[in-house]
Amino acid sequence: MKTNPKKIGINDFKKDAEKLSTDLSNASTKPGNACPIHCLPNFLENTINEFHTAFKLPKDYFMLSMLTGIGAIFGNTFALEYKRGQRYTSLIYGAIVGNSSIGKSPAINLSIKALMKKEAEYYEQYRIKLAQWELENTDNADAKSKSKKPVANELIVNDATIEALNKVLMNNPNGVLLVVDELMGWLNNMSKYNSGSDEHFWLSNWSSVMSKNNRATKDTTFNPCLFIGILGGIQPGLLKNFGRGNRIDNGLLARFLHAYPENQIKPYDDDNEISQEVIAFYDGIFDRIFEFTSQHRMHLEQGEKKLIRLDKGARRRFLKWKNHNTDLTNQSEFDSIKSIYGKLETYCLRIALILTLIEESNKTTFDVSSEIFVTLAIIENAIELIEYFRYTSLQVLDIIEGINPIAELSMLQQRIYAQLPNQFPKKEGVIVAQKLGMADRTFSRFLKNKIIFCREKHGIYVKKL
Repeated sequence: MKTNPKKIGINDFKKDAEKLSTDLSNASTKPGNACPIHCLPNFLENTINEFHTAFKLPKDYFMLSMLTGIGAIFGNTFALEYKRGQRYTSLIYGAIVGNSSIGKSPAINLSIKALMKKEAEYYEQYRIKLAQWELENTDNADAKSKSKKPVANELIVNDATIEALNKVLMNNPNGVLLVVDELMGWLNNMSKYNSGSDEHFWLSNWSSVMSKNNRATKDTTFNPCLFIGILGGIQPGLLKNFGRGNRIDNGLLARFLHAYPENQIKPYDDDNEISQEVIAFYDGIFDRIFEFTSQHRMHLEQGEKKLIRLDKGARRRFLKWKNHNTDLTNQSEFDSIKSIYGKLETYCLRIALILTLIEESNKTTFDVSSEIFVTLAIIENAIELIEYFRYTSLQVLDIIEGINPIAELSMLQQRIYAQLPNQFPKKEGVIVAQKLGMADRTFSRFLKNKIIFCREKHGIYVKKL
């Protein structure tokens, strides 16, 4: 793993990372309440709250699992066109970070239950077609005269070689979702037989580029637009292994979004039960999403995508945030952080696309010929979600690189932090900051640094270090 000449600090990574526009919604900084599920459509937010109440699993896990799974359904049918030729699909690499037995796999399974149900339907259809094909060709000795063998529709894959995945995509060009219990097992096996080449494939897949494989002894596979989402769990103690090899330098780590709740304590269970109505409602959401995607797919040429665009308000807001993110990127001297921040810009548009399509699929009727636009409200929600993922990505990098947050604050920030009491009202902190030469608004942004401050209650803050 590449090391930097000096110890990396999280505030080198996110110097003034909290300098978001004042019109950005303020999420709670209290540990355990930072997951911005209110940015999702109301029906998904309500479902997550119901799941959390019944199963006591972190809301963060449901949020990222749902976004990743739904994004895989939309697949190659839709793309957000930001500028001509600059298009973004709904593909997500999602990492569910949590201690052993905290509920990573159950949360994933609950979130993508509808995808598993669709996968079972696909397999049953394939099994029937295959049995019929075998019956029709049992007595046919001439292989060339046999009818074409049926292929399986697939949506979820669990473990496959790159060659096998390319074949899966040829039969399922809209894309699939790779679901693995343990991401480290997948990573460790990635280059077991093809050193380096597997990582290159997953780097390319994230960008939805063309893939062509030529093998002397096997058929050539060609996929004009790769789409394999990833969803899996990983324990915090294994994150250092995540960063081994070339995964930081080549940008693979930066391509993952992380659901990483601060509360890593397994909760006690109770008698709360999920209602059948909630389960049926959640299944119905996915039925609409499947139908919405299918109807649009039928009206597109092979390889064509339905293009979604930002409306004027959304475009202005995204540009403002993107340029702010560019300032943060340029301020950092570390390539690993530049890589993460760059990928967040892409993910902001991907999540905006997913949120827009979820809202569209929930309408009473679908008009496949009408234009679809990302609104200002949607892009605001996407930005807030991305700021959550910025924070969790930095938490992961904190573990991998070994960070000393206080040492990496600016000298003025260190002086202010040293003079603040362990617990203080905001107005008292403002007085300290003023005496040392920091403006009130700058101090307010400083307080949003979740690594070193915690808001106990309204107007009262605690130093965490």
